Amino acid sequence: MTQMISAITRVTEVLERQNRQGNANHLGEDGALECFLKFKPSEFVGEPDDEKAEAWIEHVESIFVTLKYEDERNIAFSTFQLRGTVREWWRTIKIKWKNNKTECT
Repeated sequence: MTQMISAITRVTEVLERQNRQGNANHLGEDGALECFLKFKPSEFVGEPDDEKAEAWIEHVESIFVTLKYEDERNIAFSTFQLRGTVREWWRTIKIKWKNNKTECT
């Protein structure tokens, strides 16, 4: 359980860092998502294995470095790849942030 929490925390840190970086890409949402998916990003299911979580993060980050998308897209497309309990965890976090009027930074 501790490893899973650590992995989820690491994913959150990466998403927050991506949100602060500020790149631009002028594709529409459909075209941008299609481009992202061409890289065949794997899904993340909240693996308790830190190495698997780190490998997933590195792969997704490398895609965003190449595509140079804006932070909001990076977050949306990263979370699009979340599955299972980690996806539910992310939904809970978003609801809490919305209720507290907290920005995703």
